[in-house]
Amino acid sequence: MRLPPLLYPIALLALAACTGPTPGLDGTWRTLPIPSGGGIEFSLTTAGQQVTGTGQEYGLMGHPLGSIAIAGHEVIGTFSLTVRSDSGNIATYAGNMVGANELDGTWTAPGQSPQPLRFTRQ
Repeated sequence: MRLPPLLYPIALLALAACTGPTPGLDGTWRTLPIPSGGGIEFSLTTAGQQVTGTGQEYGLMGHPLGSIAIAGHEVIGTFSLTVRSDSGNIATYAGNMVGANELDGTWTAPGQSPQPLRFTRQ
């Protein structure tokens, strides 16, 4: 059955509604693979604009270094997160979502130059 051309826009809107909303920051994220095996992995939960989470830092060969706690905010795909490690280090990760499965931002820690850093949804 063919739709009359007048109904095409309505059909497209209905199809778009079926894809559902993007998941936002909720979920588990990990840095892109690096040769040493090190990186960061965390799980985030949002409530309105507030973001909280926990995670793990990994060193050489994927050896666990310690836990992290995350608090921050997100507004329409733009986020700013404060990351506190159980060793007392504090960093900020701020940036934007790229599509539904990638975070692109800048990692800033005291005494270090800001570094670009990407995470992918797991």
